[in-house]
Amino acid sequence: MILRAGAHALAKAAAVVAQRLMLRTERTPMRALWAGVHELAIGLVSAGFARTNSASVYVKGSFGFGDPVYGVSDIDLVIVVPSAGERTTDARAVASVKRHWSKVVAAFPPLHELFHIFVYDGQSLRDAVSAPCFTFGLDRHPPRAGFLGPEPLVDEMGLQERPELYGAPREWRLVRGRSAEVVPPPDEISYRRLTSWLELQFWWRYVFPACVDPRGPRLPYLCVKLVAEPARIWLWLAHTEQHFSRVDVLRRAMQQLPEEEEAFRSALELHRALPTSPAPPLAETLPHLVRLSSLIATELCRQLEPAGATEVQLTGAEGTAIAEGGLRSLSDTPWLPLVDWRARTVPPLPDEVFRLIEADPRDPRALADAAVSECAGEYPVLRAEKLLILPAARAEGRGRGSEPEHGSARFHRLKLRGIQCPPTDPVSFALADGNRTALFPNVPHQRPFHSGDSSQRHEQGSFSRAWRTRPSLR
Repeated sequence: MILRAGAHALAKAAAVVAQRLMLRTERTPMRALWAGVHELAIGLVSAGFARTNSASVYVKGSFGFGDPVYGVSDIDLVIVVPSAGERTTDARAVASVKRHWSKVVAAFPPLHELFHIFVYDGQSLRDAVSAPCFTFGLDRHPPRAGFLGPEPLVDEMGLQERPELYGAPREWRLVRGRSAEVVPPPDEISYRRLTSWLELQFWWRYVFPACVDPRGPRLPYLCVKLVAEPARIWLWLAHTEQHFSRVDVLRRAMQQLPEEEEAFRSALELHRALPTSPAPPLAETLPHLVRLSSLIATELCRQLEPAGATEVQLTGAEGTAIAEGGLRSLSDTPWLPLVDWRARTVPPLPDEVFRLIEADPRDPRALADAAVSECAGEYPVLRAEKLLILPAARAEGRGRGSEPEHGSARFHRLKLRGIQCPPTDPVSFALADGNRTALFPNVPHQRPFHSGDSSQRHEQGSFSRAWRTRPSLR
């Protein structure tokens, strides 16, 4: 046991040295060598899965669309085993793949640091990709629950809460086996709105642990991503433009958003400097991220405005809970009920509440303090323009190499939260403003942008809220 632990530590140390060397020489002719080494590793690992389990193997992320930074980019593999059409049999096939990977990692520990493996049976993957959680199962009778119920969806990668901006299959590259025949999601504006906001929430999940612990070799590259990824989202939402290379995204964003040129130029300069392992400019990056996130929220509001909204009166708003003075009247009751889509769909015990705090969300220290001050059911919230930001640290913690989607089936504090805008959480914005009514956009079957469909009821089973609905506003 001691010898095995020592070998594992030695292998991990060797992997760290190799990563530093690859990063340092990333912009030299050595890049071609590192590209070949990584493709060889992908091929060998994928061949093992395909040979042992007749699996289809996809690579996603930067290695999927050809934009890795060697030394900091991980390899994300999606392993898809054929579905037998029976849950128990499919579960055994998935477990067999995981056992195979455990043996491979035990024999060569550095692979654990380089690869992230997500395993699905074919039917579960097709179900997970079919629709985001807000609309999943609504085309079935009776509707199927995604997270709860007797047969919850098996979604190891969390595609229900992060379906990937352009749709998962469009961002993956098949490297071994036959196509899993995953149908890409519809390319329509309603889907783009949902995936755009879920993608933004996904990237904010990285922000809070980085503020709590701003160390590690990947943090400078994260700062690049925290500018490039919101820009990618905005280009897709506002102009239906698809760009895969982060450098291409930043250059195009400078043309489409000239008022944010400083942010994009700084991110490009940081990207060029990555081989020198620069200090991560988190404090300089957060203001850019907040502004770009607000631009995305503004674009969502603009697109939804023509549909009008339904005015929903919040019962209990009369009296001392919320007076005409808004938040100034809440000195005795600083906590407000948290009634976003998640709270209405899967209400926990105790009831969840939030409290606006006077802190700047562009300040890493403010986000870190809010993230670590968690208490069950309570959220300190920071406000910026059209945003409510709910910092939180995962209760389970996460290693430097892990991804937010790992363990996504658990209802951790960041699931479907982290950042909200008026269309995605009308009640919280109404309460934060001291209003007695909330405005829900009239966009049927596009949760969280709609006031009433079955997507919340089929998760909870039974559902009731003390709301009174007024006529539609135009």
